Amino acid sequence: MKKTISIGALVALFFLLPACKSSTSALAVQTVLLTASKTMIYIGDVLAIHATARMTDNTNQVIANATWASDNLAIATVDNAGVVTGVSSGTVTITATFEGKTGSITFRCLPNYGGTWTGTYTVTACSATGDFELYTFCGTLPSGTVLNTDLVLTQGGAQVTGQAYLGTLVANATGPVALNGELALTAQVVQGDFTIDVVYTLQSTIPGQITGGLTQLWLGLGATWMGQGQLTCAMNSFTRTSLMSREPGVAGLMRLPPNPTLQDIMNALRQR
Repeated sequence: MKKTISIGALVALFFLLPACKSSTSALAVQTVLLTASKTMIYIGDVLAIHATARMTDNTNQVIANATWASDNLAIATVDNAGVVTGVSSGTVTITATFEGKTGSITFRCLPNYGGTWTGTYTVTACSATGDFELYTFCGTLPSGTVLNTDLVLTQGGAQVTGQAYLGTLVANATGPVALNGELALTAQVVQGDFTIDVVYTLQSTIPGQITGGLTQLWLGLGATWMGQGQLTCAMNSFTRTSLMSREPGVAGLMRLPPNPTLQDIMNALRQR
């Protein structure tokens, strides 16, 4: 007996074929996710980014051949493997594109101020009033005087802490790193009848080197001292080193008598 297929059955089969084809089609990428071990990178350092694709079946797939890009090559670059290199201070967004989908991650690039630094600075301006003028503050520390300074710093992200050495004076220091990479490091020496408020304004565009300057505001405590002395200074050189000419000390004054005079402190500033 001869079998026939009805027209209705053929029509039903025609509509079923696309559904069968769709159920067996290849998975597609829904989103691209970028991750890294941190979102801050020091100038000159490298950091790997990991790219993952979220598929239409909600599984994850490691991406090995994404197209990478940096939105600011002056801040950081990225190679074909997703390795970022810090170039200068600022923020940068890195993207990876895979099968028509793009993921992004934003980094902050900043200088690494951590470590032991040694250098010199030159007094560019000196002013004195009251007793500081009477005791020839600017005669002892005139413009052109070259003095020594060391920094022993620890950096956690954009915050820096440590100790600042000025001659044989030493004080605790702390300060933030601004978005442009500038470090405003403050320290205060307190001893006897005097305080010295120190502000370092530092920048590091080349790893291992610091430029900038510092100011010192000298004040007398109590009613026995009037006026103030102020130094404005420029850094000559400041380089990271593994050695210091002396052992790190504690905040305060080193190698000074119990009740130092102004002259004692100025002499300590000039020593190393």
